[in-house]
Amino acid sequence: MSFFKTTIATFVGTLLAAMLLVTLFFMILISSSSQPEPFIEDSSILKIELTGDIPYRLPHNPFQELIQTGSTLSVQTVQESLGKAIHDDRIDALWLQVNRVSGSWASLAELRESISTFRQESGKPVYALTDDIGMNMGGYFLASAADTLVVPNQTYLELNGFSIQMSFYQELFDKIGIEPEITRVGRYKSAVEPFLRQEASPEQREQLDAILDHIHTLFLSEVAESREISRDQLDSWLGTLPPDPVASALESGLIDRIGYPGDLEMMIRQQLNLEEDRELPVVSMRRYQRVPSESAGLSSGEPEGTVAVIHATGMIMPQTIETPFDSQPVITAKSIAASLETALENEDVHSIVIAINSGGGAVSTSELLYESIRRAAEKKPVIAWFGDVAASGGYYMGMGANEVMATPSTITGSIGIYSMMFNSEELYNDHLGIRFETLKTHEHADWMRMTRAQTDTERAAMQQYMQHGYDTFLDRVATNRNRSTEEIHTVAQGRVWTGEDALDQGLVDRLGSLEDAIARAAERGGLEVWDTLELPRPKPLFEALFASAETSVRGWIRDSIPFAREFSEQAEPLSILEQPRQLWAILPVDIHVE
Repeated sequence: MSFFKTTIATFVGTLLAAMLLVTLFFMILISSSSQPEPFIEDSSILKIELTGDIPYRLPHNPFQELIQTGSTLSVQTVQESLGKAIHDDRIDALWLQVNRVSGSWASLAELRESISTFRQESGKPVYALTDDIGMNMGGYFLASAADTLVVPNQTYLELNGFSIQMSFYQELFDKIGIEPEITRVGRYKSAVEPFLRQEASPEQREQLDAILDHIHTLFLSEVAESREISRDQLDSWLGTLPPDPVASALESGLIDRIGYPGDLEMMIRQQLNLEEDRELPVVSMRRYQRVPSESAGLSSGEPEGTVAVIHATGMIMPQTIETPFDSQPVITAKSIAASLETALENEDVHSIVIAINSGGGAVSTSELLYESIRRAAEKKPVIAWFGDVAASGGYYMGMGANEVMATPSTITGSIGIYSMMFNSEELYNDHLGIRFETLKTHEHADWMRMTRAQTDTERAAMQQYMQHGYDTFLDRVATNRNRSTEEIHTVAQGRVWTGEDALDQGLVDRLGSLEDAIARAAERGGLEVWDTLELPRPKPLFEALFASAETSVRGWIRDSIPFAREFSEQAEPLSILEQPRQLWAILPVDIHVE
């Protein structure tokens, strides 16, 4: 009897929960669909809050779109808002509310360029204000593009240069009894170094120093020009730790005024001749995003055709079984092939852009991606555009395109491969007390298991396998770049380059933003006026809803526990232990410059 009561109660509870969820969904849907176009007053100030992580592109999340929650901040959304505001006569100024920001320097550089373009093309003033959190190097880099930069007294300015931190696990593996079995081709292919060394190799330092130097130079040149100070003066200031950073920054010309939100509002009123008794007409970016382009004064004419933009973001992986707990974007051969097929079958699509943001992944999948893109490029023009990072497998897949573009700060190249297995015999036998007995029909039947070391014959076979993979990679690049494999080998060997250096080395064809790549694709497709088709298509609502909920909970847990975020970032390379045994073409290190 108890069993039936429990079963019925469970059934009724589940049914009620489902009904509640469906009711909530339709209430949200009805509410959101009835929202009118927002009214924008004359002499309005567009306010954009630049804080936290600023990705290039936000993943599609229909649930957050319905209930108008969650961040709408990305390089693309800011660019869209600024593009409208340039021509919108109702917008008289731009207010940047800036504190600490993070993100790739390729994205930050493109975002800063968009702010500068707004200033130059619109002639409208740009104000920047920070808060009690203060600004780091990335935040100041963006804020310094403003005409007027205001900082409150006692706010901390973390303007002290750039750094890259690496983590190493050799001592950990020695303690727990794990021996890495590493094979690689390319002396710069340092993705395996954290497992073999206690410090970076000279080759690793060389390529990372070059990236640091690029970002350092970018910062000095952009900020010195906008603040009208010398690069040497700015560089010298970054090396000091003044007791009062705000006063020192004002004295050195890095900021324009020490003040507070009320001071900035008064300044805006005076410069725009607004009445003192009138509430300052500030419109948020979230609200302004709902303003149609036509209402802002943008009219591009009737499109002659379409440029398909295929977004390839994340680690390159073989096709895996998707679960409700998948939250990180991955690139699979199946997903990209489906998007390419959609673009090729659509008669309105004249050309294709593959927007790649990936540090690489499985060599086998990278080869399939390359082949799919190469075949598509035989039918319609294909431009490969490299975003924040397009290295190793990400660079490999781009070699199938007709033309390759990157931003000046894109991390790219890393032409090289490696394999990594782990001999855990000591861990199991000596530390855990677990013994294994293996029955096999052939000598090497168990060579991919973690319970024994490889033999010399197996190591030699893996090295030959690796060399073949590297030679194939070189061949793909040489074919695309119209150079010999010997020439490519001199700039390959696993080395990473900035987009600017990659152009000098002949690894990309030109530099530019995603919009530049789309314009180039339209030109190659014979289009003067075009629209875009974003692929892959968004996930269904409920699939995206539950994936979003799981991601949010995991992010909340990580951010709530002290040191959890830092530990998860440091331990990220260990996730390779979970992956299938195969050859990898992955970026040497997760390059995060602060």
